[in-house]
Amino acid sequence: MATVQHAQETPENAVVVAIDGTRKDEAVVTWAAASAQRRGVALHLVSVADIGVSAFGGPESAASGGVVDQLLESADHALGEAVDRVRELAPEVEVTASSQTGSPSRVLVDAAQRAALVVVGASRQSRLERAVLGSVSGELGLRPYL
Repeated sequence: MATVQHAQETPENAVVVAIDGTRKDEAVVTWAAASAQRRGVALHLVSVADIGVSAFGGPESAASGGVVDQLLESADHALGEAVDRVRELAPEVEVTASSQTGSPSRVLVDAAQRAALVVVGASRQSRLERAVLGSVSGELGLRPYL
């Protein structure tokens, strides 16, 4: 697996792709790599460890006991696999990556400021889950980028 080189910011006009370590990552990364290749731009992979609010209390409890470190380690692992996939599919595409903690929609809105395109996968949430938990793609669609 590739060692992930973390970027401080999104490369100008890059294709930004959100990954979360689930099965849908392969399809999302494949599509985004092809898009970056066609456009002749960089691909910026983003994985967000959403520490949010723990089931056992407030945000502080979610971040205690090394949970954040474990979440970031999982994010880095998913990024490493995604970088390998991009290098296999489109070796000429420049790949950067970022793993962060925070709100996935907020992190992606920030990354979108310099991006040409943001790619997110569809989750299979029920209406109730979307109402309670929210939807990253829904949040992105509601935000202005200029």
